[in-house]
Amino acid sequence: MDAYRWISAGLTRTGPRRRVNEDAVLDRPDLGLWAVADGVGGQAAGDVASHLVLDSLEAAITPLSGASAAQLGAAAEAALLQANEQLIGKARDLGTRSIIASTIACLVADGAHALCLWAGDSRIHLLRDLRSGDIFLLCSDGITNVLPAAALADGVEVDPEACVVAVTEMAVAAGARDDMSVVMARALS
Repeated sequence: MDAYRWISAGLTRTGPRRRVNEDAVLDRPDLGLWAVADGVGGQAAGDVASHLVLDSLEAAITPLSGASAAQLGAAAEAALLQANEQLIGKARDLGTRSIIASTIACLVADGAHALCLWAGDSRIHLLRDLRSGDIFLLCSDGITNVLPAAALADGVEVDPEACVVAVTEMAVAAGARDDMSVVMARALS
C-alpha cells in the first residue's frame, strides 16, 4: 500500500446551553493522531476529563515517531486505560456520587494504514475506502445527534479547515444544543 501524507483540522464549539465546553479535540497530523473527547455533560469536571484523556493520548504517541498503526493503536489503548484509572481516582477523591467521564473517538495512522479506537457515543465516519483522498470525520454527539451520516457526508469540504467550520455551522442550523466538536483528517498520496 502506498504511503500517505495527512492534512487535517479540528474545531470545538461551546453549545448554546452550556457555560463550559466539555469537549476537546486533538489534531496532530505530524504524529498521525486525531481525536475528539466529549466530557460527560452535567457531571463533575467533564472538561477536565476530556482534556485528561487527550493529554494522555498525546503523551503516549509523541515518542513513537515512525511506529506502525498497530503500535500506535496499542499505545493509544494503554493511554486510554491509564486515563480511565486516573478519572476513577479523581471521582473517588470528589466523593462516592461523583462521576468524571469522557467519550473518545481516536484515529491513529502511519504512512499507509489507519486504526480507529472509540468508547462512548462520539463517532468516526469514513468517506470512501482507505485510499488517497479518503476522509475521516471524528464527531462528538453534539454533531451526530442533529446531523445524520448522509448530511455529514454532504457537508464535507475538500479543505479540512472549511470542512470543520461547515459541519459545525450545519449542526448549529440543525438546532444543536450540546457542545460540538469535529476533526477532519484526509489522506493524500
